[in-house]
Amino acid sequence: MSAPLKRNKPDSSAASIREGDFNSLEARITFRNRTSDYTIAEGKYQIPRELLEKGLAFDVPRKACALGHVLNLELTIVGADKKTKLVAAGRVTEIELIDDETQTVYVEFFQVSEDDWKEIKVLYASKQRETLRLLKSMRGF
Repeated sequence: MSAPLKRNKPDSSAASIREGDFNSLEARITFRNRTSDYTIAEGKYQIPRELLEKGLAFDVPRKACALGHVLNLELTIVGADKKTKLVAAGRVTEIELIDDETQTVYVEFFQVSEDDWKEIKVLYASKQRETLRLLKSMRGF
């Protein structure tokens, strides 16, 4: 007669994975260029590349913005515990050409709710910490 099988203890790294660790944030930017009156098409949106100290960087069609143009922006975050929205106005301070059709614009806010902007930054920082914690538990970083 063979010995009964023993169950192995669960891996301690598996115990540190929590429900929601794989949920991501989805950010969408819609905007209107007040200088040229260009508006992003209905139902279309841009995705932020980078959160700046007080602004955003995101890709747009090459002719959508120029240096110094003023934009009205709406940033919506979906996938957090709640839907978070930020409305702001900003100026294009830098442009980086990506290819013949696309450019990255860097927009510095001059009109924004400081509390709403702080909430967005805290949300992203929290998600980054969760991702790092997950990677460390899986790979021993």
